[in-house]
Amino acid sequence: MFLQLLAAHYVGDFLLQTDGVYALKKQSFWGIFLHAVIVFITTAFFMSNYTLNGQRLYFLGMVFLTHLIIDSNKIKIAKTWNVNAYLLFSCDQLLHVLVIFLISVGWGDT
Repeated sequence: MFLQLLAAHYVGDFLLQTDGVYALKKQSFWGIFLHAVIVFITTAFFMSNYTLNGQRLYFLGMVFLTHLIIDSNKIKIAKTWNVNAYLLFSCDQLLHVLVIFLISVGWGDT
């Protein structure tokens, strides 16, 4: 399950994040929102072999919400602080992977 969630993250976060979406993310909250929706849909697709129930819907919602929060804060930090871009990117990805791990533990076989 962890590998499925991780693959979904990387497809949504890299392969499906076009230059246009990235530029929109830097300009407005709605760009970040759109990106989080793309990651949510990608995750739902990758996890479609699991029967959807209330708990799994909750975890899919957490994928969306945490991605929105992490990316919003990353953009805010990039605009206001003088932080090394590679360090900021690494922290961003580390947080996403940590969330994915926690969700995969919670999702389990329920």
